[in-house]
Order: sequence, then C-alpha cells, then structure tokens
Amino acid sequence: MLLHSPINEESPSESFAELAKHLPKGVRSPRLWRSDPNRVVFKVRNWIDADTAILYVYSAGASNEASDGQTAFLFTLKFDAEGKSKIVNAQKAPDKDIEN
Repeated sequence: MLLHSPINEESPSESFAELAKHLPKGVRSPRLWRSDPNRVVFKVRNWIDADTAILYVYSAGASNEASDGQTAFLFTLKFDAEGKSKIVNAQKAPDKDIEN
C-alpha cells in the first residue's frame, strides 16, 4: 500500500499551516516554514506499530532568535486503510535529539 505524505509538494505552505495547527499550545511555527520551506527536513523517525509513525521535522534557521533558530518537532501520524495520514500528537523535540 502506498502511504500519503502529510506534506503536499505542490503547496508546502498549506502543509506547513496544517502542521502548525498541531503544535503544542504556546509554540509558534518556525519562520522558516513560511519563508524557505526547502530548508526543512522531514524524516520518519520510527514506526510504533503497523499504522503509526513518528515524523521528525527539522528546520535550521539563520539566527539565534527563538522563531528563527534550529527547531525540531515530532509528529505522531496514524494511517488509515487507504494510507492517508492524520496527525494525532505533536511535541517539540528535546534539544538533545535535534540533528545537526
């Protein structure tokens, strides 16, 4: 079965807006998501079970400002029988888990 990415390559800004809706309360989406989506890395970190995956989303910013610096989030994705994903959880990745 083919799994559908939560990121629409035709319209990444819409995809980032959807991801941003799931960020923890009080956490703003990184500015890089809006200004340069090509510098954002997506990686499936691991599969919890047959239909649940952890997606690692990392953006390397150009400054040390909180909204511009390195930022990483972990999104828990559940896949349905058709392979479409739904975000069921999101959290900021611990600093020790941020890849360089």
